[in-house]
Amino acid sequence: MNNVETKKAEAEAKAEEEAKKKSRGFTVGNPQELVPQERPLVIVPDGAWKNDAQAQFAKTLNGYAYKNPTKWEIKKPVLLAQLEALGTNPGLFASLRGPVNTNITIKNTLMDKPIV
Repeated sequence: MNNVETKKAEAEAKAEEEAKKKSRGFTVGNPQELVPQERPLVIVPDGAWKNDAQAQFAKTLNGYAYKNPTKWEIKKPVLLAQLEALGTNPGLFASLRGPVNTNITIKNTLMDKPIV
């Protein structure tokens, strides 16, 4: 098989798969293709993070910047000062993180409802 025939066969297989999906009355997408898995980091270390606490807090701040861009712009100076302070005093991480509650249970009410 040459390259043209291979591409044609792949296109036909994909079209057949799409037809199967639509014949059920709905289409199912692949979440790995629909949602980007990695975004560029907002905060990048110049070399390496000074300690694990600073790296973890930076990771949290990267997510926060994407999730709450308006709040990020307001709180950025304070949060970056906290990140910088973690470089010399990693013990601050526990106070920045807040109390950790290990007794949290999560209940999915959608799983308990019967399918109609």
